[in-house]
Amino acid sequence: MKRKGFTLIELLIVVAIIAILAAIAIPNFLEAQTRSKVSRVKSDLRNIATAVEAYTVDWGVTPIGFWESAQWQPAHFGLSEDLGMIMVYVRMTTPVAYMTAPPLDVFSRQNLIAHTGNRTTNDYAARLFAYNSIRDATLQGRAMAAVYVSAYMQGATWIAHSLGPSYDYTPDTRGKQIVRVPARLPSTSQYMGYPDLIYDPTNGTISYGYIIRDSKEAY
Repeated sequence: MKRKGFTLIELLIVVAIIAILAAIAIPNFLEAQTRSKVSRVKSDLRNIATAVEAYTVDWGVTPIGFWESAQWQPAHFGLSEDLGMIMVYVRMTTPVAYMTAPPLDVFSRQNLIAHTGNRTTNDYAARLFAYNSIRDATLQGRAMAAVYVSAYMQGATWIAHSLGPSYDYTPDTRGKQIVRVPARLPSTSQYMGYPDLIYDPTNGTISYGYIIRDSKEAY
């Protein structure tokens, strides 16, 4: 009695077809995930913008930013920069809840503060969006990267950003653009580790650059 079944060649062809379809589908699925995360980040930054602007209307000044908080901490208290990151949002949630709770950046890097890349054991602080108020040509006495200087030149009073799909807080030397404010940024060695590029999905869904929102523009 003869038994019908697939030959080895037929099975190999089926496996090859499945592998080809998987090779096509998986990248598309990953890109869809990234696009969804980018949309969420932009929505979260919009919520932060709403809270910051409401605070500004009530108090006549933007909430202080990360670097201001870091400078405000009395060093002899032994407080780390983690507190400075958290204190940024305390003012937006207490005593007036301009937001119920600060959103968390889905593109954050575990154990790394987004502003500096410094290591931290405070996972909550590491997941917060970077936020800074811009009140002069430097960032409260610290040199700024090009995107911050550009925002300041356009009249922005605050800026918030996500690391973006690259998860990278270091400059891209291939596209770095030094922007200097005469007599205010004395040395390129003082530039913080921010990318000078803004995330643009036309460069590839997972491409270099920050997702940024400031008081003047949403990127």
